[in-house]
Amino acid sequence: MKGLMIKELYLTRKFRIITLVVYLILAMLCILVKLSAVYGNIAKLSGGIPDKVSSWMYYIMVFGGAVILFASVTDCIIPDEKSGFRVFEHTLPLSERSIVGAVYLTNLCCLGVATVLAYIGLLIADLIFGREFNAKYLLYILAIGCVMYTVKAMQEAVTYLARRPGAATLVTNVFFTAIYLGAAFGLSGWMNSYYNSYGIDLYDMNEAEREAALDALGIGEGQVISRFFQDEVMRVVRWLGDNSWWLIPTALLGLTAISFFISVKALKRRGAK
Repeated sequence: MKGLMIKELYLTRKFRIITLVVYLILAMLCILVKLSAVYGNIAKLSGGIPDKVSSWMYYIMVFGGAVILFASVTDCIIPDEKSGFRVFEHTLPLSERSIVGAVYLTNLCCLGVATVLAYIGLLIADLIFGREFNAKYLLYILAIGCVMYTVKAMQEAVTYLARRPGAATLVTNVFFTAIYLGAAFGLSGWMNSYYNSYGIDLYDMNEAEREAALDALGIGEGQVISRFFQDEVMRVVRWLGDNSWWLIPTALLGLTAISFFISVKALKRRGAK
């Protein structure tokens, strides 16, 4: 198992190094923009723009950087295919569970390292941007990493089933695109029902009619959207956090376990042929 994990790390080392370099570049850009918002050209802008830009850079550095770091949880199967390891892996005295387990454990280790680096990045961002430490951000960062790990585990299961990385990537992209479109459609309907409380229908009224209706109420569309996320979306998030927080980790753990067993079964079937 240890040898297999070292092999996985060796084959994917270039991608992980590139990921770290991209993260460092992003962090430096955010810091430079922050300095410009305090001492440079951005600081000369009015309307509170420097503060807004500084705030955006903070969140980009913390959460955008975390997403980049968690991208190091990569698909270990594709390098195995390119290196030719798949040709003789069944000749080794290793079980399919060990071969697949090495892939999942390698990514789990990378998840742990990426989480630690993201936490360090959070502390550095707090110091540079003058923010108070928010312990909730630790949980948010870990949640992002766990979701990305589960998604990668699902993609690896599809790769083992399809036997071709390209086909697996296509299937995974189609699947998540369908989820995205479904979520976007559902959010659109939800938002329309909220607009209806202001006497506005997003589907039947054009932009000019919406603006006229909102002007009559003395509010802007930006305010309505902000209220929607504060009153509706955050209300659901808070309710889930107070009552059903365990559903998300349970679902992620279950999907990862299912993906692992599917991968093992698919590899056994491949080895039998």
